[in-house]
Amino acid sequence: MFGKPEWFVKKKWGWGLRPKTWQGWVYTLTWAGIIIAPSMYFQSQSQFIESGIWTFACILGLSWDVWTIHSQLKSRSEVEDFFYIGEEGGQEAETDKLQLREKS
Repeated sequence: MFGKPEWFVKKKWGWGLRPKTWQGWVYTLTWAGIIIAPSMYFQSQSQFIESGIWTFACILGLSWDVWTIHSQLKSRSEVEDFFYIGEEGGQEAETDKLQLREKS
């Protein structure tokens, strides 16, 4: 795996990831360059079969990496979906939209 789950968030609609840090954007743009640049070179040399093989292999690698990151994000979110209020006072919790504080 090349990408890290900390760099991405799950998309709200559909399946996939969206970069949330600059590292995620660099990762995304690097993959785009790795797929597009050699493919365009092969096509300019009239090597269409090589271009197709390169594109297919890269998309396969990218899909595996995204699936791995997505599954790690899913396993983390399943653990983080629960909020337990313990015996100690003054506990705080924060979500994407809410900031919760235990009443004393």
